[in-house]
Amino acid sequence: MDMEAIGGMRNLGLAAFAVASLIAGAPAHAQQAQPDQDAAAAAEDKAEAAEEGGGESASSIAKKLQNPIGDLISVPFQSNTNFDVGPHGGTQNDLN
Repeated sequence: MDMEAIGGMRNLGLAAFAVASLIAGAPAHAQQAQPDQDAAAAAEDKAEAAEEGGGESASSIAKKLQNPIGDLISVPFQSNTNFDVGPHGGTQNDLN
């Protein structure tokens, strides 16, 4: 290969790296979740119960409706990573 072809390949590689860096650096935005009809109906029922003296305040109901699945799911796993373990300075991963 001549020097001009090598220089062209280097410029192409640099341009590809620059484009990849720009794409990787762009922020990703999540979509807004659509409100669930059942959750809205449950909120109305709870709000009516609170007005009648049911007990829960509007702020606690709103907090629960932010993540209705969170009350149903509990993941009791914990991952711990230890560095410089053993005679060779390895890494240890513990899943409790």
